[in-house]
Amino acid sequence: MAWTGTPVGVGRASSTSSGVQATLENARVPSISSDICNGIDRGNASGGATLLVHRKLFNDSTPSKAQHCAAAVFSRWLRIWIVLRHRPLRYSCAGEIDRGPICSIGGGSDNFPKIARDGLSSRHDSNVGLGRVAEDLRADGLMSHDTGAPLQPSAQTPWSQLEKAVLALFALALLASLVVLTHPWNALVRDASTYLVVAKSLVAGEGYNYLEVPFTLRPPGTPLLLAPVVATAGVDFFALNLLTSFVGAVGVILFFVYLRDSLGWGVALLASTAVWLNPAFRDLSNQAMSDIPSLTLVVASLLVERRCHDGSGKQNALLGLLLGLGVLVRSANLLLVAAIVTSRVLQRWRAPEGNRETSAWAKTSLLTPVIVAVLVVSPWSLFTQMNPSPDVDDQIGIHSYATAMLHTDWGNPNSPTIGASEIFERVSLRSGQIATVLGSRLTVDRFGNRDADRPASAVEIVVTATLIACLLIALWRRGEPVELLCLAILPVTLVYFGFRSRLMLPVFVLALPCLLWVIRDIAAKRGFAQYGVGAALAVVVAMLVVDFNPRAGWGETEQAHAQWAQSCSALESALEPDARVATRLGTHLAVCLKQPIYSVEFATRRNGDTQGIAQIVETYDIDTVVLETKGPLAEAATTLYGAGQPVGPMSIWHLDRGA
Repeated sequence: MAWTGTPVGVGRASSTSSGVQATLENARVPSISSDICNGIDRGNASGGATLLVHRKLFNDSTPSKAQHCAAAVFSRWLRIWIVLRHRPLRYSCAGEIDRGPICSIGGGSDNFPKIARDGLSSRHDSNVGLGRVAEDLRADGLMSHDTGAPLQPSAQTPWSQLEKAVLALFALALLASLVVLTHPWNALVRDASTYLVVAKSLVAGEGYNYLEVPFTLRPPGTPLLLAPVVATAGVDFFALNLLTSFVGAVGVILFFVYLRDSLGWGVALLASTAVWLNPAFRDLSNQAMSDIPSLTLVVASLLVERRCHDGSGKQNALLGLLLGLGVLVRSANLLLVAAIVTSRVLQRWRAPEGNRETSAWAKTSLLTPVIVAVLVVSPWSLFTQMNPSPDVDDQIGIHSYATAMLHTDWGNPNSPTIGASEIFERVSLRSGQIATVLGSRLTVDRFGNRDADRPASAVEIVVTATLIACLLIALWRRGEPVELLCLAILPVTLVYFGFRSRLMLPVFVLALPCLLWVIRDIAAKRGFAQYGVGAALAVVVAMLVVDFNPRAGWGETEQAHAQWAQSCSALESALEPDARVATRLGTHLAVCLKQPIYSVEFATRRNGDTQGIAQIVETYDIDTVVLETKGPLAEAATTLYGAGQPVGPMSIWHLDRGA
């Protein structure tokens, strides 16, 4: 069987040791320690790879020590050449010899033989092959994880003792930092308050309800996560924030493992630390929101996907379980399911023709994770089908995501649909907001709950464009699910009905390794691998220095929490235990009070202040109205019901139920 390609500058190997020596001389192979040859007697040479190289070169099953030494030197040179001169990999298998096919791995004008010892055929063939080569070099001290091999190492590259120690110390440091990075205050984010109200309903045995109505807008993952804390500690914001922060710590640890596979432990450590200390990540870690748990499940899914791409059915079933849990925490994680399926199909399409066992592959790698994910999500889907949303929503503000995306009134599916001009206007606005948020590394909006509506600066536009360009380059080169996921989130956000900087959290976190990978890879392909790693490290260090402010916004949060707690305390003693209360926006007060708290906000937007308040009072049998003492809503309530009773910063109107 003939070689399908030879390295540039390396002639075809002859059948004699002198031919090998001439070949090595022509290739200008550096002298390698005699320990390589001496190790042959101890069984420490290149092993099966050397034996196969020898058989190919000499066609001799009983080699002399000199011949075996020459083969070992050639094999070791070949391994070094693979790492240092790698190009994008393409496979064409010419046949089999002994343990596996000998394939040509080509890139540009360079081609060289590779012994595919395990019949590699998947998207990670190149990664596994290069990872094994690199690991052999690392074992001899010739290469470290941080030298910047042009292609990411295999996810199955064994961990060294140093790496294990770094991981353990990093995990301990993150967990220890929770004490000083977790605050005991309510950030007063409306979605977080909604989750807490639903969690209280679950704990009380009232079901997955919001104000006695099935809550079908968002999946139950986050309320179910919060419910044990609410059941044991009540609405204790230190405990709730500590839970979210702990889940975030788990996600960052997994992120370190994910980055180590492709960037080495040094870059992974700094990049993970930068994410952990990012002000927006820290702020979201102190909220009872779905963003941090969702990101943790996304990283876990990507890590498992990388390690079980062509794995067993059980491994892909685990992937499906994680994907299903991710969707139950955040509906947008359906995009991750689509990204993984698309990536696997594309990579399979790129695989060599001879290795396409399509039926078995589709069953294990596509159907298994998708079916398991569907099974995990199916109870929630059944719940939503059995409990349709009301015709017009006047409490949450959103009838459904489809209604909010396509209609002028988010809570009314019968309202006029938005036109093309509104969509273009929305895309233009979102483009600037995305550039502002990504370009500032999410630091422009400390609280994560205000529109980033200021114009993006030139630096922010350049940073955002660079991140997107790196995602596109990585997609072209690798086709990993992470790039597809980020590039799917961006267009969805462009047409999304609302914008918060937290929507860009997964894009920022997952685009960061693509940026570092491209920086390192470009340098490595030009023969400056060590400088590529240095540049990647410099980028991460710059982020750490410029963005370092892990307690950003704590003063404002503490002040807002104090005002909220004061209102709750005043109303708790002023309200009857069985009162049915209406206020401007009921979610925040419903967190601390036991009575059902309804909102007049959305009804007044549609019908005006006076008519909106009257409609809510009549619809929900309200007997108590609580509003801020000053403002148009208080004036409307005074017109309807007379003067209210001042209670702290609020005023209360007690109504006759029989009226």
